[in-house]
Amino acid sequence: MPVVAGGGLRARTRSLPGGVLDFDDPDRPWWQMEFEDSQAMTAAFQLPDDSLVYDVQVSAGGDTDRVQVRRLWGTGPRPQEVAGEGWKLRVYRPPGPAASSAAIMLVPGTTGPGTLSGVAALLASHGYVAPVLIYLGEPGMAASLRQLPVEIFHGALRKLGALAGVDAGRLAIYAVSVGVIGVAYAFSVPEAPPVRSLVLVAGSSVVWQALAEGRPPKESAISYAGTMLPYVPIKAETLLGQVIRNAIAGKLSRRPRSRPLTLLPAYASGFADRAAVAAAAIPVEHIDCPILTISGGEDAMWPATQMARELHQRRREHGRASDDLMLDFPEAGHFFRPPATPTTINHNDSLVVGGVAAGWARAQREAWTGTLAFLAATLDSA
Repeated sequence: MPVVAGGGLRARTRSLPGGVLDFDDPDRPWWQMEFEDSQAMTAAFQLPDDSLVYDVQVSAGGDTDRVQVRRLWGTGPRPQEVAGEGWKLRVYRPPGPAASSAAIMLVPGTTGPGTLSGVAALLASHGYVAPVLIYLGEPGMAASLRQLPVEIFHGALRKLGALAGVDAGRLAIYAVSVGVIGVAYAFSVPEAPPVRSLVLVAGSSVVWQALAEGRPPKESAISYAGTMLPYVPIKAETLLGQVIRNAIAGKLSRRPRSRPLTLLPAYASGFADRAAVAAAAIPVEHIDCPILTISGGEDAMWPATQMARELHQRRREHGRASDDLMLDFPEAGHFFRPPATPTTINHNDSLVVGGVAAGWARAQREAWTGTLAFLAATLDSA
């Protein structure tokens, strides 16, 4: 069976007479990849800003052929930064002459802007102005997700709408992970600026406890109008066994190894407190635009699918769900990258994100196609 290798990874496929590679599953190269170096430190894949280059080597019957395949999207102008109070936008623009374009503000979670910069560049290649919002961890910004004022998201979107080349009447937001908490709440309040649609990836239906170094502080992740909001506590004590096992394994290992934690038990235990969930529910019924949620049933970070279902249920109960869409993928993890990006590794140095490689690769392709269709329907229509 031939080996298809590239980028320090390799995958297996089947060849047919005539030198044609047969991919019985179009996503196989992305979920079957493995490190060529067995001693490599594994880490979840992060999409680069501009392109992916695969050095493909096909070997069969003693013969070997090589070709370089380049997946290019970062062909627009270099991103420019626009600063505000407690935040800045790293703006990716479409290639070609300037025009009045729809714009999508991308809001990362605590993993930072690097996880979404490639997605922003790819959206720009589809004709959208696509800034990544940076709001944590830099000078003049909040150090962590701890009573973060949701008004930050209002200010950033208003600034986006005022940029040259942006159609202020066609704005959307693409938020991921804990970034969804602030975005969903921010656009449920009366003074929120208008937005055409929200894409909420691996998101939340409730406000959670603050995230900071060490043990989570007894504070909310976000605030509104200067007031800390009710929150669902994270049951950090459920992670103690993993911490101990990782420490022991690290001492016994002969080579460097990551020590990731599966956070799902801490969040799932908190979500089981239905009184806390009811008190901390984000009033999504007041969000005045269609919502697309994307979630994975193998999310090892938190119960994303259950929270997405409850978000849509709340919208339905208030008659606000007619144009909403839920995409749930049973084998996907916490991260959703565009298609043709590897899903072999389901963790980084500190966190397990979950996912079953083959199903996750299919989910990434279908989620990306669904996202583009949803954005086109909500932004490109009259």
